[in-house]
Amino acid sequence: MSCRVYAINEHMGEGQDVKKKLDEIQESLNEKKEELEALEDLNQALVVKEQLENVELKDARKDLINGMKQYSSRDLIGVKRMGELDTKRFQEITKRKFLGKDADVKAAQLCSIWENHLKDPNWHPFKDVTSENGSKEIIIDDNDETLNGLKHEFGEAAYELVTTALMEMNEGLSK
Repeated sequence: MSCRVYAINEHMGEGQDVKKKLDEIQESLNEKKEELEALEDLNQALVVKEQLENVELKDARKDLINGMKQYSSRDLIGVKRMGELDTKRFQEITKRKFLGKDADVKAAQLCSIWENHLKDPNWHPFKDVTSENGSKEIIIDDNDETLNGLKHEFGEAAYELVTTALMEMNEGLSK
């Protein structure tokens, strides 16, 4: 008889464990439902925001198109990327140094070399300085041999074009 009572008690204990486990699963399920509802709300908010921004973008596009219609079709509008060398001006400046029919080719080659310098992650012709108000600033290193060689050989204008591109690139990276 005691064996039977033990078996019944053991069986009832298993029922309690199952009920406890079921309660834990139910609680976990409720938490997941709440998380799902929160994510659905967030998704809905993002969808609404995207729609509003698309409307704003379309309006800006229409305004841009209408604004562009004011200019004659013969006007040339160019786009320059930040940190990109103004190749046309650079070639004009450097071409003066070369004579003959090869001047264009040599100027283009030199321009390509300097574009590669600008893209070289190992070349860092900058230095950190502290301004009068105590803030840190990054400026072109006046002692950089590569830049000084350019300035010496092709003049201040070529130097300015390259340093302008460098500063624009550095500004773009720091944002």
